[in-house]
Amino acid sequence: AEQQAGTQKRKHTWLEIFAVFFAALAFLAAGYQGWVIRDNEKRQLRAYMFIDRVDFIIRAPQIHAVIHLKNSGQTPAYDLSAWVQMSTQASNESFVMMPKTSETFPMSRAIIGPGTTVRPAGRVDIPANNPAVIPAVEHGEAKAYAWGEVQYRDAFDQPWCLEFRLENLRAEDGSWGMQTTPEGNKESNAPCPNWPKRK
Repeated sequence: AEQQAGTQKRKHTWLEIFAVFFAALAFLAAGYQGWVIRDNEKRQLRAYMFIDRVDFIIRAPQIHAVIHLKNSGQTPAYDLSAWVQMSTQASNESFVMMPKTSETFPMSRAIIGPGTTVRPAGRVDIPANNPAVIPAVEHGEAKAYAWGEVQYRDAFDQPWCLEFRLENLRAEDGSWGMQTTPEGNKESNAPCPNWPKRK
């Protein structure tokens, strides 16, 4: 009888241990599920700034790029600022970011609501002693590049940075635009690494 009682007691002890173990697992699973739900809600609600399109304009002696940045998220992008720089290089050369000039500084900070577009712009001035640059771009012998960064905070106070690298593109109908370079664009949830500072 004592042996049977001891066996029964051990069974109850193991049952209690299993009950506590599974209760802990259920608690952890519920906590993880709650975190996933909250994370998904943030992802769905936060601001998303992306390049909607780029206006590429050749107006001698300058080449311009107007970057259309659109907030496709459901909440505003706060303290948004951006900088754009441009250069030209021979088409057979790899893209190299030039040193920032004294004219490279961020646009004023702004709050960009959902569905709203902001248009930072850049330009490259073609020297008077090098008039062959624009014809070279028009005939594909040279390329114009635009690059820069977009920095903002979302509604959850998380910083975001979009780094973009663009090159000119001519469509079959003769219209101009820009596309990403092979290096592509990059988004990260941190302050922008190459942010220029006013002197």
